[in-house]
Amino acid sequence: MSPPIEVELMEEDESEQRTFFHARNKTGIVGGQTLWSNDVHVNSLWMKLSEPESNNIPSLQNSFVKHVITTLARTYFNFDNFAAYQAAAHTYQLARLKFVACAIA
Repeated sequence: MSPPIEVELMEEDESEQRTFFHARNKTGIVGGQTLWSNDVHVNSLWMKLSEPESNNIPSLQNSFVKHVITTLARTYFNFDNFAAYQAAAHTYQLARLKFVACAIA
């Protein structure tokens, strides 16, 4: 842990000074770690879910439904043409970004 950073704030009458301390904590993978957790199940799930999706029809349909549910906060019962257009636009944009990222790399 790094040493605290001292910050002095002056009050309006400048007669009292208050000192606040803020200590920075290390986050992420630190100290030569290779994985986030020591739990094998957590690491395998993380690796499985972090793999890039392919651009075949079932994965695009899955992405479409995911955008309807998560991005647009809609359900099967309040789904209209405008939401379908928005979800299709989000799915297409994500597929294009993945395509461009693969083409660059």
